Amino acid sequence: MKKLWRRVLLLSVMFILAMSVHALADTTYSAKTVSMTNTNKAGWSSQFRISSQTNVSVGVNIYNNSSPNLGSVANDINQRLTYVLEEVYTHQQYYLTDITYSSLNYEVHMSAVPAGTYSFGVYYSGSYWFNLYFRVTGAGIDIPDSIEVAVGSWEKVAITQRNKSGGYMRISSTASSNTVVADKPDFDSTVTPNIIWIHGKSKGSTTITVWGDDGTYDTMLVNVVAAKTKPTLLYSDLTMIGGETVVNEVVNSGDKVTWSSNKESVATVNKKGKITAVGAGTAKIKATTTKNGTTYNLYCTVTVSLTEPVMRINITSINPAKKTVRVKITNLSGVSMKVYSGNSKLLNFPGFLNIRNLKLKNYKSYVIGSGKTKKLTFTIKGAKVTGTKFDFGVRFKFKLDGRVYYARCVVDPLLGQYIPKAELGTENWRYAYYTGFSV
Repeated sequence: MKKLWRRVLLLSVMFILAMSVHALADTTYSAKTVSMTNTNKAGWSSQFRISSQTNVSVGVNIYNNSSPNLGSVANDINQRLTYVLEEVYTHQQYYLTDITYSSLNYEVHMSAVPAGTYSFGVYYSGSYWFNLYFRVTGAGIDIPDSIEVAVGSWEKVAITQRNKSGGYMRISSTASSNTVVADKPDFDSTVTPNIIWIHGKSKGSTTITVWGDDGTYDTMLVNVVAAKTKPTLLYSDLTMIGGETVVNEVVNSGDKVTWSSNKESVATVNKKGKITAVGAGTAKIKATTTKNGTTYNLYCTVTVSLTEPVMRINITSINPAKKTVRVKITNLSGVSMKVYSGNSKLLNFPGFLNIRNLKLKNYKSYVIGSGKTKKLTFTIKGAKVTGTKFDFGVRFKFKLDGRVYYARCVVDPLLGQYIPKAELGTENWRYAYYTGFSV
């Protein structure tokens, strides 16, 4: 009966999440907002796949829109929270209990989690009512399951796994189980992403192990085969996020390579094979080369994921005399966001009765990098305004992963909200999203 109750609960709180066949990357694979009340005291993410041993980090944020004074009871709430990571097939569980952090924002870490399919859950035994937002990220090395290397040739493999801080994982060491077939790989940890080179010596198989600087590792089967001369792509399949770039190469190419993309709204490529992720979707990158009188068309599938905006935004000051308003924006989305001068508004409270146009001072647009905070100044069009900063809200336009959004903020940084352009109905738009919280 207990198992049935847990499964019913799991289905009731699950949300849609894409399954991954690679190791858990520094992307929000599981994110969930759960309201803790007298009737609902548990919540679970959907399933996600970890294909090799990795470290898992769970970011936690506790908040309540109507009662912002949860800080005084944060310690009591945290002591009554229980976190569990469960392997869904074996039901192996990893618990972290008696959390004593006094803050409302913190991270819980689980080291060396083995490969498997997991869900993350939270239980609460107290009586306070609050919302809890959690997201699961991971860090670790991730390399292909297997590759082929020709005898006498070198094969280059990029380590595309991201680490917990948002950068690429750094390699600390490598090994080969059969150095007669292939040497212990050389590696370069000074480039982004890090690269290993595998030297095929004789026909056969060997297992290559690569360790990251966080202690996690992954293995790859290397089959060394007879020398081949046909051109091949270094990457035939890429998963990227908006704004990311990767340089592809044609191995064993002819004298000249031409590159093209069948969907430049998703990914573009220059004449040197540099691929840039532009917007969400799937694109085919084609490389054409002629060798020994034969023309080869090689294809790389690029899948670009859409990054959801995560930010803290609030009004910091309004100067009626100079007709300026300053907005503080902290970008926590994991990629750069671009704020535009146009379509920005100053909204009077209550009821948005008086709407003024705003212009981004000194900029047509401004890029705020991942993890960066910027105070932007907007100038107010029309007559001077009266009132304090508590009497106004600001709406501004921004772009993330090629998608346009609008954000609105007031003085309180926990009330910042955004909405996609396609859902922006009128000037007095109602807000359906809440993103003021973040770990």
